[in-house]
Amino acid sequence: MPLNTIVSEKDLKESSSSKAVLLFGADWHEACPMLEMVLGALALQHAGSGENVQDGAILFGKVDAESATELSDKYEVTMVPTILLLLSNSSNNGDYTISERLEGESLADPSTLTLAVQRLVKTQVGATTEEETAAAIASGTINTTSNAKDALNARLSKLVRMDTVVLFMKGTPDKPRCGFSRQVVELLEEQKVLTYASFDILEDQEVRQGLKEYSDWPTYPQIVSV
Repeated sequence: MPLNTIVSEKDLKESSSSKAVLLFGADWHEACPMLEMVLGALALQHAGSGENVQDGAILFGKVDAESATELSDKYEVTMVPTILLLLSNSSNNGDYTISERLEGESLADPSTLTLAVQRLVKTQVGATTEEETAAAIASGTINTTSNAKDALNARLSKLVRMDTVVLFMKGTPDKPRCGFSRQVVELLEEQKVLTYASFDILEDQEVRQGLKEYSDWPTYPQIVSV
């Protein structure tokens, strides 16, 4: 089943779907065609009338991450492929909130995507980010102690001083794992910045999340110069 082409938030809202699965991809990435086929098969099971879906049908769509910049920026998509599982929030003008994000190595196994869609099917529409965060704190998934935060900030302080210029990216300069990281590496080469340190945020979720607050910048890649 072909995926719907989504180019703006308006396309999402006009679908009237309470749940959505979006593939943010790019023509140049070799993994995107395979993921489109997997999503197409899942769409046959869960799209349409919504008989197998609580609270309505699921919209399965694809987004060109590099041209639909409004959507990429809104949902903080900084690498391709990225798959977002979304829930409509009726209390917030029908805007969508992210239920789950899949990217990088998590997409190497198609069963990961299948299980994520199954979780979306069972997820109650209207669950808020605050409720999910509270549940994560209660379960211990999020550590709220000041000692843990202080330790992370101390670690980040060392990382940003690894060199005069430090690039926090997805992948490595030799093997970037998203188009945006690849573009920054090329820009550094063009500007003759030949000596710099890099850190692959896909290998460390603690750094990936903590640096956003530490640097007060929500997306990647990030360049830090000291």
